[in-house]
Amino acid sequence: MRIGAMLLTDGLHAYQSFGDERRNLRYMGTLQTCLRALVYQKFDEITIALPAYFRSIKGSLAFEQLRQSIQQSYVSLPITLAGGTSEELNSLIVNQQCIERISVNSMLFQDGALERLKRLQGHFGEQFIVANLVIKLSNGIWKFFDHSNHKFCNIDRFDYELLDQFDEVSCHFIGQHGSIQKFEFWDVISEKIQADKVILAGGVNNKKVISEANKFNFAAVLMDNYALYSEHLHAM
Repeated sequence: MRIGAMLLTDGLHAYQSFGDERRNLRYMGTLQTCLRALVYQKFDEITIALPAYFRSIKGSLAFEQLRQSIQQSYVSLPITLAGGTSEELNSLIVNQQCIERISVNSMLFQDGALERLKRLQGHFGEQFIVANLVIKLSNGIWKFFDHSNHKFCNIDRFDYELLDQFDEVSCHFIGQHGSIQKFEFWDVISEKIQADKVILAGGVNNKKVISEANKFNFAAVLMDNYALYSEHLHAM
């Protein structure tokens, strides 16, 4: 099982997230500095997320800032970009060769999603695109977030046949208040998603969670940006 890390950024700076709104962010430093810290900690991969609430950041501008930070940090780790991309930006990413994969959410809920996925896979390769499910436990019910329509829906309503066409699926849990305590969610979706396709993210910040995830034979876990703080390194 791979062990990666996740960073939230506006293109120049990195933040620690405490919720799904911009006001719940804690400044961590420049993206370049944080990338260097992750390389030093010997992670297997990095996911860089550009949250929707950074509305002032335009796709091509943000990517150019990311590219420069990656280049100047001498990052040799595989990098996945999440947060919404266009096909024009996808081509730019491939040509610049500094991002290995993109992670998508909104596309999962749009008409013609399967046809678009197949077109992207045919053009860029099957491993280029990862599905990103944002999941939350609300009043005892597991729900996923549809970024395309900005709402939570019951997890049973998802198109799992579409999800099965992706090389890997990132299950990003929000509202964990620090750490995943139980793996009850897997009882809900284990018959619908192959374990070896799952990338577990959100609330992953200690050895116990990593050990439990490894028992399920998940493809990878993404440590929270919490892992960048030196006082927490022992947790990994």
